[in-house]
Amino acid sequence: MSWLLVFTMALDMALGELPPQPLAADQCAMALWDKSSQKRIAFWPAASPLLLATTPTPSGLAPEPGSGEGTPVLGLLPRASFSADGLSARLDVEISANPGSKSATIPSGTLTLTTPDGTARIIPVAGIIGCG
Repeated sequence: MSWLLVFTMALDMALGELPPQPLAADQCAMALWDKSSQKRIAFWPAASPLLLATTPTPSGLAPEPGSGEGTPVLGLLPRASFSADGLSARLDVEISANPGSKSATIPSGTLTLTTPDGTARIIPVAGIIGCG
């Protein structure tokens, strides 16, 4: 087996697709999809763990204290780090607020996933922020 094949296999962190997620009437959340596959891969309710579409079951990754950066939009930051059970995620997105509404668009960004062995996968993402 060549080193390229081994490297490709290591980077193939299995992500499925999240089903639609509930949102409380007074809550805002960020929903992200993989720009390549168009699958819904992450859901982040404000002040809650990031739900990631790992397979076979989704994973909840807790926000890392003090990791958030940028100006919050509807209670969510454009840059933040999360971790749980050795898996870490770094979110870095562009948020464009929609004045006069409780929503925002995320035209571009990345979600970087890192496994306990240090293998990283950078996923181009887009998404929305909406409030219930």
